Amino acid sequence: MNSIFVQIASYRDLELYPTLKDLYAKSSGENKITVGLVWQKGEGESIEEFSNDNNVRIISVPWNESKGLGWARSLTQSLYQDEDFTLQIDSHHRFSKNWDSDLIKMHNDLLKQSPKPLLTSYAAGYDPLNDNQLAPNPCKILPHDFKSSGTIWFNPVSIQDWQKLEAPLRGLLVSGHYFFTSGDHCKEYKYDPEVYFAGDEIALSVRSYTLGYDIYHPHKCFVWHHYGRNDRIKHWGDHSEKSKQQGIVEKSWGERDVYSKKRIRMLLGEENNGVDLGIYGLGEKRSLDDYMRYSGIDFKNKRINTSIINGREPPVTDNSEESYKKTTTIRLDKWPIMDYLNLGRALQYVTIEYVNLQRQVIQSEMLLRSQINSLENVLYQSVVRGDHYPMRVIFTGFGENGPIHKWERDLKPNIHWG
Repeated sequence: MNSIFVQIASYRDLELYPTLKDLYAKSSGENKITVGLVWQKGEGESIEEFSNDNNVRIISVPWNESKGLGWARSLTQSLYQDEDFTLQIDSHHRFSKNWDSDLIKMHNDLLKQSPKPLLTSYAAGYDPLNDNQLAPNPCKILPHDFKSSGTIWFNPVSIQDWQKLEAPLRGLLVSGHYFFTSGDHCKEYKYDPEVYFAGDEIALSVRSYTLGYDIYHPHKCFVWHHYGRNDRIKHWGDHSEKSKQQGIVEKSWGERDVYSKKRIRMLLGEENNGVDLGIYGLGEKRSLDDYMRYSGIDFKNKRINTSIINGREPPVTDNSEESYKKTTTIRLDKWPIMDYLNLGRALQYVTIEYVNLQRQVIQSEMLLRSQINSLENVLYQSVVRGDHYPMRVIFTGFGENGPIHKWERDLKPNIHWG
């Protein structure tokens, strides 16, 4: 009989109990499944029968004593007791029937091509109000661009023609809410308790890779994740500056986040800020340069290979300068053309700036008043080319003495600026 250690760090989550019930109800019964739970609980929360279940090891912490995601997952790892495998999830999940045996089989099949496979994905979503309807399509994780903090915006993308696949896809990014690998990972990868939240997954990806783990995305769904946020209490909502001033929490989330991102930037070689990472640094099996060549993520120049963003399976085969260039055609059917026409002679010219996720202007243009007069009821069109995709456009109208009008909008939905 194999054993699986399931890592769950839960923060005031009412989905925790349904997650535990489904986890055990859908398991095959062929493997010993033990949950390591760090329960950052609020008043009135209950996990009923699991509170006294010998298969659920619990560290219970009042919510206001929590110090963030890395801290909680570090505590979760302390509950590991040499199980054969580990599955890390959040506390809002659903499972397929026999998920445990299926994951073990997929992992062991990969041992033919990798000594240390790690299965991971942004799992397909579920709705707690209708959790019998589970989408069958598995997803992979794709990077989009660097944020100004030095972390990276990731996206889940459905795997095309997954029904025709016979094996997992190679990946380059690890999901914090779903990965399955050898239990040795709990010994080799020590969660940094000072990583607050943002940046956890890129640290998890790079450190796991440099420890010798090969990343794969499952071509079948075994796990589903609840992505909705409106019905959940967030750590950063509780741990505000106001809560700190009232003595409810020790530090605000912002204080923890600033130092956390400083550690992430040091880990990724984006800056040499003197932070001592100690045991929470890179592994020794591979280097950071090895990861950058494999993944096409260039931490030094904060740019990502276009082929990877577009979904090509790693490793990257072309790391030329041209391979990082992106061309974006912009067509704006709604822009303040009528405002500018109504300003008449008070308007002399308009600047148009395209801003990337790092809040840098990557391309700028200018329209003279005479040009604007000829553009009534016409789309505004442009082509932006560079190492980064444009995420926001800013129109600024200037008169004789300076700016007299400003209009801006995001160019992609649900942008993660933080």
